[in-house]
Amino acid sequence: MNSTGDDGYVTTTSGISQTRLVDGAGWLLPDFETLFQDEFADTILSIASDAIMQSQSLVTTPCTVAKTELLWNYRPLWLVLSYSLGVVFMALAVVMGIFAYKFNGYGTDMSFSSILVTTRNKDLDALAEGSCLGNTPLPKHLTEERLRFGELRDGGRDGDVKHTAFGLYEHVSPIKIGALYS
Repeated sequence: MNSTGDDGYVTTTSGISQTRLVDGAGWLLPDFETLFQDEFADTILSIASDAIMQSQSLVTTPCTVAKTELLWNYRPLWLVLSYSLGVVFMALAVVMGIFAYKFNGYGTDMSFSSILVTTRNKDLDALAEGSCLGNTPLPKHLTEERLRFGELRDGGRDGDVKHTAFGLYEHVSPIKIGALYS
């Protein structure tokens, strides 16, 4: 129950405020920590000493006990076979990774920075003009354009160093292994 006093403050008179942890005005008492521990101990002792929590009568009844036992069926052939297949597939993946690294001449990842640096070129900027925020639906000319990843023709900045990126199909040539790219 709540009531508003003359001073405008709401006074709560519900059971939650009727505890020895607060004073008559509803403020916590100065030694709250000690009082809280005592209140908790009293509550636990009251519950534990309640007659309903104790056995009231002795009852004899039949009881069935079941025991479950876990048995393992161990076959060494299947264990060796499964581990061997795992090792073979792992070795195959490593060999494929080494081959890809050797063939490409570099390693990469799918981080935002890697994607950003491989998508920068003047042709794509001109193609995406007016749609740079990725608004949907994209204009038809964007979705139908053929793109390719490789060495940009006329993409060198210093004359000797070429630039690789996604670009229009007709303006991109294959990457040359061992070439220096910016």
